[in-house]
Amino acid sequence: LPYAVSFSLLTVFAAQSKMLWPSWQVVSLAACVGVIAHILNALPDIDLDKRANLGGLVVSLGRAKSIVVAGALVVLSIGLLAAVIFVP
Repeated sequence: LPYAVSFSLLTVFAAQSKMLWPSWQVVSLAACVGVIAHILNALPDIDLDKRANLGGLVVSLGRAKSIVVAGALVVLSIGLLAAVIFVP
């Protein structure tokens, strides 16, 4: 959740520098990228986190499901990016 929120807020802060508001597609795209970043960042440490009894999204889902979720979010991100670029 912190990755999704912080990546989303980054778009809001960047847009506010020009006195604009980002579209919901841009904010959603940033949230997806944040969750993808978290999953890919946490995957290498999954075994260590399990042994240390640490929880988290990736530990709860497991390696295979985390990769599937990240892949699905990549597909969703591509769709949101297409909406940002091609939809007026």
